[in-house]
Amino acid sequence: MRFRERCVRAGGWAVRVVWAAVVVAAGACTFAAGGLETALCSNGVAVAEPAENGGLVADCAALLGLKQELAGDAVLNWSEQLPLDAWEGVSTGGAEDAPARVTELQLDGRGLTGEIPAGLGALSMLEGLWLHDNRLTGGIPAALGTLVKLEWLWLYDNRLTGAIPVELGALTQLVGLGLHENQLTGPVPAGLGGLAELEWLRLDGNRLTGEIPAALGGLVALKGLGLHRNQLTGPIPVELGGLAAVEWLRLDGNHLEGEIPAELGSLANLEGLGLQENHLEGTIPPELGGLANLNWLHLFNNDLEGGIPPELGGLENLEWLRLDGNGLSGAIPAELGELVNLRELRLSDNRLTGPVPAALGSLASLEWLRLSDNQLSGAIPAELTGLSRLRELGLADNRLTGEIPAALGELVFLEGLGLEGNGLTGAIPAELGGLADLEWLHLADNRLEDPIPAALGELAKLQWLRLDGNRLTGEIPAALGELHDLKGLDLDGNGLTGAIPEELGHLDNLRELGLADNGLTGAIPAALGALDDLRELRLDGNRLAGAIPAALGALTNLRELGLADNGLTDGVPAALDGLVNLRRVRLAGNGLDGCVPGHWREVGDGDFGEAGLGFCGG
Repeated sequence: MRFRERCVRAGGWAVRVVWAAVVVAAGACTFAAGGLETALCSNGVAVAEPAENGGLVADCAALLGLKQELAGDAVLNWSEQLPLDAWEGVSTGGAEDAPARVTELQLDGRGLTGEIPAGLGALSMLEGLWLHDNRLTGGIPAALGTLVKLEWLWLYDNRLTGAIPVELGALTQLVGLGLHENQLTGPVPAGLGGLAELEWLRLDGNRLTGEIPAALGGLVALKGLGLHRNQLTGPIPVELGGLAAVEWLRLDGNHLEGEIPAELGSLANLEGLGLQENHLEGTIPPELGGLANLNWLHLFNNDLEGGIPPELGGLENLEWLRLDGNGLSGAIPAELGELVNLRELRLSDNRLTGPVPAALGSLASLEWLRLSDNQLSGAIPAELTGLSRLRELGLADNRLTGEIPAALGELVFLEGLGLEGNGLTGAIPAELGGLADLEWLHLADNRLEDPIPAALGELAKLQWLRLDGNRLTGEIPAALGELHDLKGLDLDGNGLTGAIPEELGHLDNLRELGLADNGLTGAIPAALGALDDLRELRLDGNRLAGAIPAALGALTNLRELGLADNGLTDGVPAALDGLVNLRRVRLAGNGLDGCVPGHWREVGDGDFGEAGLGFCGG
């Protein structure tokens, strides 16, 4: 007895010898593998009535044995001095007539930094394992494939590496498998297609390779399949058309090829389909128009061609439709105007022709309409001015003609208006000044005429104003100096006259000021030296006169300085020595003399020789 008491005191616990695997040798006491943890868990505190709860003692011992490997730098309160039900993240349970066992480990978001121990495979009655939102490293142990009771396995948002163990295909009761947002490699195991109870399969955000297994089409209970943002190749298996229960399917952001299977049109419960950012080709199957429950359809940035199926107009629950970045051709179907719940329509960067359908004006829920970079022609339909919820209208880089409808100024929620790169004529409507939420207004590269409306100075939230490449005349409105959020003002290439308003020096957030190639006269305002965030200053090709203001030397963030082809005189002020970040300088075509700062030798694109200016200091 004295030997037994000495062993107990050395470990600091009370233990019944029947539960401690004691080995006596050379006058010491040691424990067989796992025996120490078993002894600790048999103290009557961690597990009540240990003699009647041998399975729970074994679970307790397994957890104690793997605690440090799993936790890493984190702290878990698992101890033989606490009842098992008080252990962080540990839940016990079982059938009424059976001894309790550990059934759940909910350790998500605990800051765990270790590895997933293979010893978790000893928790034979485990039903749920949640280890997501930690910083776990290493591989996924194949031993998890022995947890045949497991229903939920969430390991996402860690730093796991290696392949997905094929042994997970034995977890036949699995309902949810989330391995996304890790660094897993290798193929998607075909055996996962045998998990008949699986409802959620998330493998996205890894580095998986190979083809999508056709066997996944056998997951008849599946509601969500996420394989996006991997490196998968090959075609989309037609067998995925057999996922009768699936509600969302995301295969985007891979290297998939081939055509979109028409069989996907059989997924009657589908609410979301994401196939964007692959290398898919061929036409859009008209069968997709039969997906009555579809809420979003993303096919953008592929190599699709042919026309937009008018059948898509039958998707009455559709809110998000993105077909941009393909090679689609033909007219925009007027049937799209029947998508009464549509909030976003993006068809930009295709080869679409014909007019903008007036029927799109019926999309009362529309917030984003982007049709840029096509070959659309005709006038901007007046019906679009009735889209009262519209936040962005992008019709840039088409072949549109006619005037800008003044009624666009009634779209009070509009944040962005892009009409650049067309053949629009007439004046800029002063009514656009009423768009109180407008953040960017791009009307460049059209044939717009007449003066710039002073009302644009009322656009208090405006950050980018591009009116360059038109035929605008008159003076620059001083009211533009009230646009204190403005980051870019580009009026290059017009017929503007008069002086540069001093008020532009109030634009303290301005990064780009482009007034080049106009007919501006007078001196360069010294007030521009207050634009301390300015990166580009283009005043070339005007009729400016006088000296370069020394105040411009305060523009220490300036990358480009364009003053060429004016009537400037005198020398380059010594204060410009402070412009140490210049990459491009244009001074030729003036009457300047003297020298430029010596360190401007490092400017990659300068015309100092053409300007007849040397470098100060030899």
